[in-house]
Amino acid sequence: MSINKDWALLLKLIGSSGTVTGRTRLQKMVFLAGKEKEVPFSYNFSLYYYGPYSSDLQDAVDTLVANELVKEETYPTYGGEEGYSYTLTPLGESVLSQIEGEIEKGDEKSIAEVVSKYATTPLRDLLSYVYTNYVPSTAASQ
Repeated sequence: MSINKDWALLLKLIGSSGTVTGRTRLQKMVFLAGKEKEVPFSYNFSLYYYGPYSSDLQDAVDTLVANELVKEETYPTYGGEEGYSYTLTPLGESVLSQIEGEIEKGDEKSIAEVVSKYATTPLRDLLSYVYTNYVPSTAASQ
């Protein structure tokens, strides 16, 4: 299996987080890594239910899960639905250690800063931050 740059950066982000709790959080962390730290993810984001969303990013996550590089686990949420958390598998950790030299040091530092800032921020606060700073208000667009 060939690991492209997006996947390498995504493995680094998940690995640096230990566990990313929630699909929405993962989407926002990748979005913010690109917007605020210029991490060169090539995912295109569009406005969705909880702000910026990339179906290409979700497809990449699904592929990494299917190839047993990332483990996806479910957990119950307050609304009774299932939430998803993401961690690297031992195979994912092995692959990341083999390709880590291909990730630029500046990108590694930027990912570490994003993880430090947003991995444990309460989701409500993270969504509020993204909406305030990156989602155009309907009042302003009228």
